[in-house]
Amino acid sequence: MSLLDKKLEDFKPVDLSNDVEIDNSVYETLKQLLSRVARSQQKSSQSAELIHDEIKSLVSQHSSLINDISETNAKLKATIESIEKGLIDYIDILDELKSAADQLGDKNFSDTINVALKAASQINDRIGLTAVGSKGTPVDSEIHYVVNARSTDSDALNDTVAEIVKCGYKIGDQLIRKASIIAFRKGGSQ
Repeated sequence: MSLLDKKLEDFKPVDLSNDVEIDNSVYETLKQLLSRVARSQQKSSQSAELIHDEIKSLVSQHSSLINDISETNAKLKATIESIEKGLIDYIDILDELKSAADQLGDKNFSDTINVALKAASQINDRIGLTAVGSKGTPVDSEIHYVVNARSTDSDALNDTVAEIVKCGYKIGDQLIRKASIIAFRKGGSQ
């Protein structure tokens, strides 16, 4: 028998089918070790269950917070859109009043409207609301809504903005409303 075989002999499985005597001290040591392993496994299992329950609770809380944030964002977006549209409607009314005052030749009324338009312009600047579309620029379906056409014989004026009927607006890169325009069309209707 080699030296290795002799050392490994202590670790060979014991045949328990026959009556084998195990030293009481070895039995007690083995019993204590197995008992400690069982307690350790039980503690590990309990810890794993606690960790699982904690993770499940955190995921539930996280999901709830995400839903709350999504609902809040939707409400804020709707509020912002409502404010943007309200401000644009206000500007439209001021523009119409300015046109009416100019047609009537009422300088005092026109001056009052100009003050209100200047204040609205300052608000626009603060929130980043800018007008889109201007007379003489090429028609762009992304920012223009053509409501009518004006005939032209000029190739240079063809498909350009002849008149802004209602101003369009954007905030940053986001278009809020397309500009309603009259476009020059070569051979188009008046």
